[in-house]
Amino acid sequence: MRDGLDDSARVWYEPRFPQEYRPDIVAYIPGLGLLIYEVKDWSLDRIVQINPNQWQVRCGASVKDQRSPYQQAREYYHKLNPSLQRQTSLINSSGHNKGKVKIPIAPAVIFPNIKKSAFIESGYDKALDTDRCLFNDDLKAIAAEDEPKRTRDTLKKHFKAWWRHDALSAEELAILKDELHPEITSVQKDKGGKEKVIILDPYVL
Repeated sequence: MRDGLDDSARVWYEPRFPQEYRPDIVAYIPGLGLLIYEVKDWSLDRIVQINPNQWQVRCGASVKDQRSPYQQAREYYHKLNPSLQRQTSLINSSGHNKGKVKIPIAPAVIFPNIKKSAFIESGYDKALDTDRCLFNDDLKAIAAEDEPKRTRDTLKKHFKAWWRHDALSAEELAILKDELHPEITSVQKDKGGKEKVIILDPYVL
């Protein structure tokens, strides 16, 4: 996932959301937004049938009901968004998106073992829009990409609503990290009494 992005991108693996929810991958790309990914390593032949909310997937000799992976990713978003809304420095104070988080946020799904063409041929795109997914061939293209803009254009399709916005400042990014990894952050006060978020682990980027 990190391949194909420029050095300004930040990728977190299994961050801890409110109520111990842990999405597989969260990526912040300045100027693009925040992406929340659910990763499913299923092969296409394991999927029996799907609808927008419920999937049936083979697990060994049995077939199990599974919640739609896209709905799982959406739930992660709905768990995180209220926490971000409480951080006033992350909220637009004016303009068309006044009162909303400063950056667009998109839930999406990664299928590392399924090709997009095969998914479409199976008719599953009628239940899950392929623009909300990254498939095996998408990941290979991203890994081989030497032009970050093309990768950004691919990921931009995940957003149902997207708007132009400024990249988060260093302070705002630290607050975002605090929401994703509260266990490695500390809130300290400067001499003037202003609170500042300190990242305790510099390797969590």
